[in-house]
Amino acid sequence: CQRILVAAQLHNQQIQKDEINISKLIDKFSYGFHCDAKFRTQDNDIALDKTFFQTCCADADIPDSLVAKLLNDANGTVVKAQLKQNTEEAVEVGAYGSPTMVVHPDGKDSFLTFGSDRFEQIAFVCNKPYYGVNMQLKSHL
Repeated sequence: CQRILVAAQLHNQQIQKDEINISKLIDKFSYGFHCDAKFRTQDNDIALDKTFFQTCCADADIPDSLVAKLLNDANGTVVKAQLKQNTEEAVEVGAYGSPTMVVHPDGKDSFLTFGSDRFEQIAFVCNKPYYGVNMQLKSHL
């Protein structure tokens, strides 16, 4: 997943527009990985194969021709080098845990935090309402 995301990132940079909605692609990968039973075996093992990647990309509204390019680019040296650089930058800033986030609250110093259990604290620091997992209400973080 990471290499395809980096390939999408590099594609958008190359054409200088956001043709690929990377947030949507992350969402589809995450859903496919954690929730979609069609990618699981009877033993609950995940099958991260070409079908998984093609399906998630299609669900993220990426055209088939571009999916083929991303899958090809994901195995190339340029993407691997960028992923390595991204990882080195994460280590440099102290990224630890998942998700790792750099928070930029208005009028305050930015800070690094990690973990999905931090969303309520982030909302507080950013002076935003936090509604938890209530999908009907939006926190706008």
